[in-house]
Amino acid sequence: MIFYVDKDGQGKAYPLQVKTTFSNSFRVGMTHGDFIDENGCFDEIKGRKRTEEKVQCPWAFVECNGTESNPKFRVFILNRQQVIDLIVASEYWYLTNCGKDKPHVKPSGDVGLISIWLKGKSGKATKMHTTIFPNPLNGISQENNWNNIWI
Repeated sequence: MIFYVDKDGQGKAYPLQVKTTFSNSFRVGMTHGDFIDENGCFDEIKGRKRTEEKVQCPWAFVECNGTESNPKFRVFILNRQQVIDLIVASEYWYLTNCGKDKPHVKPSGDVGLISIWLKGKSGKATKMHTTIFPNPLNGISQENNWNNIWI
């Protein structure tokens, strides 16, 4: 869903893509296949091109927690380039960091961004991912960073 927001009441509208989650992962409307070539290998050029087509404006990520009677929301605002860089970096890490030459997932699987990445964190290495995610947000949380809309 794209909303249009008005900066400082000046009547100029800016598009804003909104993603919500009740878990710790945001689906971005892309599949792993968008990043895999005909040989089944990670293809950054193909993936970046598709991501740039998909991401046309800043995105607001809304994390919904709490209870029905006491809901809690956290909002993370990323400018267009931050969204693109985060999606491409996450797919590179996810598809190539399991010690195999070819991605270990189905091409039809959904691409997701984990909420801790929006907080500027990298997470931990796991059994499947032996290295820590190299977060392009570099330790800087984008929570309530509304200025990213105007960039």
